[in-house]
Amino acid sequence: MQKKFGEVSKLYGSELIDMSVQKYAEYNMNTNAVRESFKQFIFEYDADRPISETQQDLFRMLKLRYRNGAPRRPPRVVIIGPPGSGRTTQAKSLADNYGIVHVCPAELVKVEAEKNPGIKIKIKEALEQGDPIPDEIMLRLIDARIRMSDCRVNGWVLDGFPQSETQVNLLRSMRVKPSLTVLFEQAQDESIRRLSNRRLDPKTGIEYNVEINPPRNDAIA
Repeated sequence: MQKKFGEVSKLYGSELIDMSVQKYAEYNMNTNAVRESFKQFIFEYDADRPISETQQDLFRMLKLRYRNGAPRRPPRVVIIGPPGSGRTTQAKSLADNYGIVHVCPAELVKVEAEKNPGIKIKIKEALEQGDPIPDEIMLRLIDARIRMSDCRVNGWVLDGFPQSETQVNLLRSMRVKPSLTVLFEQAQDESIRRLSNRRLDPKTGIEYNVEINPPRNDAIA
């Protein structure tokens, strides 16, 4: 299943696999430019490992950034990776454990679409045509969010953004420089397996995983 900005579309079997392959291909097409732009300070990580091991490694990486005796600044973390790589799970974990703000572009767009009918129409048109959300919308929302007082004081973890060289350059123009950038690497087959195990409760929006967090309700499963 996929949930996009309040609308739920159900995908099963071959449709789900086809969508997974398409999303993975789109990710690969764009991520090479991101990797090149971040090459001086990016950390590439094998996301096929268990979630708990990845979580502990991220905690250690974030702490190592501040062992040189310099005054600690609010962490600014970027996590990018292919669909199903556990990116959002780890971003939420970092936010919960370090008291930093989880900045999720998809949620920002969803809230904006609910408030602004004009933006909702642009988003709907992009999705129907298979295009990404326009950069001018994404950058404006992200820029406004990370400039809020809670992000400036506590720091933030940016979930799944930037996704292209253009977006990297736009972040640079905003003078946004991450203190840690993590690129999750994952095989296509593993992405498809993880996405196939996801389930979504259409009433509550709660996501489940049939392997590690199965839904108790048979209808949701």
